[in-house]
Amino acid sequence: MNGRTPLFLLEPRRAPAPRGHVVLLLAAGVVTTSCGESTSVVAASSGDDAITTAPGEVAGGVYQLSVVTAQDGCLEGALELVFKPNGGAEPYALQNQTTLPGGDALPASGVIELEAPFSAMPVTWEAGDAGALVIHGGAIDDVLLGLASSPDCTADLVIDVDVTPSAAGVDVAANVTLSGVTSPTDTCPVIPNGCLVSLELVGVLVAPGTPSR
Repeated sequence: MNGRTPLFLLEPRRAPAPRGHVVLLLAAGVVTTSCGESTSVVAASSGDDAITTAPGEVAGGVYQLSVVTAQDGCLEGALELVFKPNGGAEPYALQNQTTLPGGDALPASGVIELEAPFSAMPVTWEAGDAGALVIHGGAIDDVLLGLASSPDCTADLVIDVDVTPSAAGVDVAANVTLSGVTSPTDTCPVIPNGCLVSLELVGVLVAPGTPSR
């Protein structure tokens, strides 16, 4: 439960920007191409490569994700602290950072290591609607839930994720479906199979991805 490992082992490759695009090494923003189309830009300091993304597309790179809300539909709120340990209204920054692939790298497979109870979860990112990234049916079994009343309870988790671009970075909606709740001592509370914990997260880009050479 307490071990931390680097998360999301994935290094997507980016296609070079199309000819005719104007790319400025400025702060993150929007520039206009020579064809008159707007293109999102994520850039580092002068001399570094800028990364262009299509309008409304998630920029590939490393993100700091924070849990904004957790709604427990399984155990009358007892699981909310598992997914948002600080409680209250303040967002909870996950221990590890997350690498998201850019739209030109999809589909892309990797392993997510967010923070307990999410660890060593193989996933495949796919393209969703309107520039979104999605995970359908990411699964991890025998997850130790860390319930205060029943510390040895485990469950199988299935995760569906929708990542959409926002002005600040990304918005993330995640649904976690629980099943197979059990423990060696048979002390787990009754949790119906197929019950749902819904999460809302936000993400800020902390390190842009590297464009293809």
